[in-house]
Amino acid sequence: MRKYEFQAFYAKIAYIYKHCGQHKPAKQEETDLFNFFTKSDDKTLEVEGVLLFDSRYFITSAKRPLKSPELLDINLPAGAEVPSPGSRVRFQIQKDSLTKTKPAQATAVEMEIISEEPQNLSVNINTGVEMLEMIPENSHLLDARSEGEYARGHIAGATLLPVQEIDKVADVVPDKSDVIMCYCGSGSRSATAANKLRKMGYKIVIQLGGLNSYTGKLVS
Repeated sequence: MRKYEFQAFYAKIAYIYKHCGQHKPAKQEETDLFNFFTKSDDKTLEVEGVLLFDSRYFITSAKRPLKSPELLDINLPAGAEVPSPGSRVRFQIQKDSLTKTKPAQATAVEMEIISEEPQNLSVNINTGVEMLEMIPENSHLLDARSEGEYARGHIAGATLLPVQEIDKVADVVPDKSDVIMCYCGSGSRSATAANKLRKMGYKIVIQLGGLNSYTGKLVS
């Protein structure tokens, strides 16, 4: 390659790099709610979540991506409308009110009810099982696999309800405001079950995915 051709080629590569390679938005690092908020200079933080019961919310998003949805007990602003279970709500929470407890607690200075329709919720199966320990009696863990699969090993406390029999859910979960978490072997059947449950009017259905990602012990 001649000298002037090399120079032209180099200039072209430099131009492409400058105008195409350097202007891609940087991917935000995932964090947990407490660490992000304590390191932020903001006095308030916007979060969105779904009301599970009382004042406990399933937080799905914040100003920066969360590693995983989290539970958060939120004190509402004075005089605010109380959302119904399953509602998606947007909050501005005070920085100095956030506690490092499980679940964390915070006080909201502003809130807005975004939707009262059933939400498409999901969380890693290991995180979901941990969350169940912080959700009282109005929660249900459903195994959407077959009877044979269930007998060979399932998560402690799970109720067998094969996806083909999901229309019998009222026998297991009579209250449509209760929290339902469902799993299967790989995630496909539990996703189908979760969609059917929402269409049946269940307000809080959380899809956990499959046992192939579960790191805990199974019982039989």
